Amino acid sequence: MEERLDNLTDETDPVRDCEEKNRIFENLKAELAHWKHIQTVFFDLKETLLANPAGDLADHFERYLSCISSGKVSTNMLSNDSLNLAVYSGEHRLTMGTLSEGTKDTVALAFRLAVLDYLYPDGGGLAVFDDPFTDMDAARKREACILLKEFAQRHQVIFLTCSEEYSALLGGKQFIV
Repeated sequence: MEERLDNLTDETDPVRDCEEKNRIFENLKAELAHWKHIQTVFFDLKETLLANPAGDLADHFERYLSCISSGKVSTNMLSNDSLNLAVYSGEHRLTMGTLSEGTKDTVALAFRLAVLDYLYPDGGGLAVFDDPFTDMDAARKREACILLKEFAQRHQVIFLTCSEEYSALLGGKQFIV
C-alpha cells in the first residue's frame, strides 16, 4: 500500500497528489470491508456446517425413503462425523442382510436422490437410472415414480428400462431403441 502511495507523488500539484492518495485509501478501505464481510460469512457458514454437516442430506434421505416406502422404512442417519446409516421397520433395526432386494433398491434410490439434492440444492443436477425399480413391489414402484416426476422438475432425469410399464407412470420424453 505504501508503494502505491509513494509512486503517486506529484511534486507539481500537492492538492491533486493528496486527492489521488485519498481516493486510493478509500478504495483500499472499501476492499478491506468487502474481505471482512466475506470472512464473517465464511466463519458463520463454517459454524453451521460443523454443527451438523450432513443435516440437509439426512433430511432429504429420510423424506425420500419415507415417501417411497409409504412410511414403512425409516432411517436414523444423523451423525456429526460420518454418514452412519441405520434402517428401521417400525422400532426394529434392520441389517443389510435382512433387507429384501426391493428395500435395498428403495434405500439406494432415496440416498441417490438425497445426494443429488445435497450437491445441487438449486437444481440442475443429472440423475441416470437403469431399471432402479426392478425388485420393488407395485406400491413402491408407484411412489418412486411419483417422487421421480417431482424430482425431474429440479434435475434432469434419464431413466433407462426395458419395461413399458413406466411410460404411463413417469411420462416425459421417450426414446425407443
